[in-house]
Amino acid sequence: MSRSSPLNAVLGSSAFWRYSATASLMRAPVLMAAVALTTTSILMTGTLAAGAVLAAWYVGGTVVATPVMVHVVGLLPLRRVLRWQMFAHAVLWVGIAACWLTGSAPWISAMLAAGAGAIIAGNGGAVRALMSGTVPAEAARSASTVDVTFLDILIFLAPLAAALASLIHPVAPVATVAVVGFAAAAAVSLTSRRIVAHGDQGREHPHRRGGRLRWDAQGVSWILFSAVIGLYFGAMEVGAPGLVVTYGFEVSLAWMIFLVLSATSVFGGWVDASRPQSTSEDRWALVGAASMSAGCLLLAFTPPLAWAVIGLLLTGLPVATLLGLRSHRIDVHVSPPQRAGYLSWAFAAQNAGFACASLLLAHVSQPTMFVCTGVLVPLALLLALRTRHPRARVVTSAR
Repeated sequence: MSRSSPLNAVLGSSAFWRYSATASLMRAPVLMAAVALTTTSILMTGTLAAGAVLAAWYVGGTVVATPVMVHVVGLLPLRRVLRWQMFAHAVLWVGIAACWLTGSAPWISAMLAAGAGAIIAGNGGAVRALMSGTVPAEAARSASTVDVTFLDILIFLAPLAAALASLIHPVAPVATVAVVGFAAAAAVSLTSRRIVAHGDQGREHPHRRGGRLRWDAQGVSWILFSAVIGLYFGAMEVGAPGLVVTYGFEVSLAWMIFLVLSATSVFGGWVDASRPQSTSEDRWALVGAASMSAGCLLLAFTPPLAWAVIGLLLTGLPVATLLGLRSHRIDVHVSPPQRAGYLSWAFAAQNAGFACASLLLAHVSQPTMFVCTGVLVPLALLLALRTRHPRARVVTSAR
């Protein structure tokens, strides 16, 4: 790999590393939430029921408030929104911890959980929008994949940190969510003037704030693609226990599927970020979608164990590549004032797809879900790749 490769440009950017550290702090509380609530619930009550109910209130608040928070992100300076969002979220988690410690009425902690979910709505896209401009334009695509790869790692580390906190005190997992949130709010303040290093993509221009989102066909097509990818995540993650039982293993080994998918996604992300710039972006993405489709269809036929492992690997390899491409295309083709809003809706659509797959698994077989995913992913990608922004056509014709 040459010294001038996109991956080296990303890893050599101090601005990107500052963004990654800040983004990890802002993403971690959301990733910790469910594990923190259920762990504390088990330690305090002997069952995860109370924690699961609070987690449902938390997710419900996020879903309901997403349209409002996307609008807020468009109206106000991005970093100011994130700073107060993380601070308010942490304060509400302090309240949830206090409810556990004092034995307050369940409805109080439920309202606090719903409020925390509402406050953090739209956070995923807003955080991702901070990455714009942290690397040279020619390395932006690789940076997007590296960002998703780091998120893959954080998805495992953040819940682990929350679980380990239980060794300190039964309520420590919930308190940890609050502490990390306060740290994130401070990090946004400390790095607010230093994250952007290249160009003005990530700078905030008050006179260009977006307000209400405007229609952008390419942005909408990537939101649709995000929903389909959410179906894949739901089929794999919610269906993981059923998959291991199918092959005669204990349900407790379902975590192995998460580990395999994460490891293959990280490897695929590294390959994607370090590939030559001359590689056709669309063709590379279609190869990734074909890999995911082949893996899903292979798993749908319940093949022998060795082939099932191969199918699992095929589905995991392109995850970071496809999600990185999704965020990059929104980053590049959606106007700066609208970018954070579209990224937020893309993340929300992905969560909605996950929830839809979870619901469908209660009514249809897992092989059916694999077939649906294997067919829909390449179709949604093709639609997104063929939907061009009007400005892109003008520039292309001018050349």
